[in-house]
Amino acid sequence: MNETTQLKLPLLQPAQAQKHVTVNEALALLDQLVQMSVSSAQLHTPPAFPTEGVRYIVAAPATDAWLGQEGCVAAFFAGGWVFHQPAEGWLVWDAAQQHALVYTGDTWRALIVKDDTRQTDALGIGTAPDDLNRFVFSGTNALMTSDGSLDLTMNKTGAEAEASMSFKSDYVLRAMFGLLGNDEFSMKIRTDDGDYKTALALDGQSAMVRLPEGLVLGGGGSEPEGVQDGAIWYDAALPGFQSRVNGHNQVLGAGGGGAVGGDVVAPPLVLAKSGTWITPTTSGLQNLPGVSSAPDRCELFPFAPLRDIDATKLGLVIITQKPAALGRIVIYGSDADFYPAGLLYESPDLDLSSAGTVTTDLSFRFELGRGYWLGFWSNSYASVASLLTNATPDLPSVVPTRWPAKVLRVSWDYSTTAPTVFEFENKQLSSSRPAAIWIKNA
Repeated sequence: MNETTQLKLPLLQPAQAQKHVTVNEALALLDQLVQMSVSSAQLHTPPAFPTEGVRYIVAAPATDAWLGQEGCVAAFFAGGWVFHQPAEGWLVWDAAQQHALVYTGDTWRALIVKDDTRQTDALGIGTAPDDLNRFVFSGTNALMTSDGSLDLTMNKTGAEAEASMSFKSDYVLRAMFGLLGNDEFSMKIRTDDGDYKTALALDGQSAMVRLPEGLVLGGGGSEPEGVQDGAIWYDAALPGFQSRVNGHNQVLGAGGGGAVGGDVVAPPLVLAKSGTWITPTTSGLQNLPGVSSAPDRCELFPFAPLRDIDATKLGLVIITQKPAALGRIVIYGSDADFYPAGLLYESPDLDLSSAGTVTTDLSFRFELGRGYWLGFWSNSYASVASLLTNATPDLPSVVPTRWPAKVLRVSWDYSTTAPTVFEFENKQLSSSRPAAIWIKNA
């Protein structure tokens, strides 16, 4: 045996002459390899004027005197370069980068980053990290716990960047949530055709919640247990949706001609497309009969928008015209129980003397979450198109009917302006068809 197994130090042989040469060579190798520190592990070419004893880890691709020695420890000894092939587990301090390196058997990897910050370039638990995924975990469960508060922060550099969590199936992205390219918190889902749709979004300024793809509610034939104000559920027995408002159940759009349950029937809902005419009913006005007005009579009916609507026009469809007939459209707000309240808008006089559509310009916002009462007020017997019988709701404390149709019919002197506050009385309730008032959405 001529050398040691690990550091390859030369051994003295029996009856060997000049033993001091062998001993000195072994000591020189120990000086090069024990408690090793290299000046750099990033050089490809040897320095032009190396000092005695300086050491480097040869980076690839090596050139000049280091050619073919990639990964080896190069030590400048006795005026020349000596190369040492590392073994798995060797530890070296990289003075240039100020961290330790460990040899894995085929490459050098950083162990501890500079300045004792306990920072690492990458970390893998159960699997190896890579350049894209600097921290990886492979296992079945993960737990983060604390004796006090626990905060996990995801920070991005600007509004256009992303801070998100992704969910994949067989490494194919299926869903994600977070700040996805803006400062609005949202949740997206990948459909089977590869499109990404936003299912939920929270506005970054108003905190309003949007459901761009809609909401589907399940339910059975009875009220859920412990239902609170603000709850909405589907009642298959109606069939229709119900909500709880101020302790009362409100039916949203009861259909099928069945009996209406609950205490209150909610106003009809409408979702309008931009730049189109809409009407607060679930169907159009084709082949609908008209409703005859009378001098100094106003009829009000309720309306609740499904979203904010910026109205630019209001209109009526005149079916039976009368010479010199005039009419106005009024908009009242509502109180917490959806009774009509303060006057919000009164149109100028509309000419009802010719059949067809008459309109008036305005700038008015119907706001989501508020109730309104739309009214048609005339000085004559001109007839206008009407809404379906079941387009309007019952009011609180009023027994629901099979076809909920409540219109408030009042008498106001047409030569005056509309009252600024509506005083509701039960005797104003009428089962007649309400006039159809069209709304132009900006």
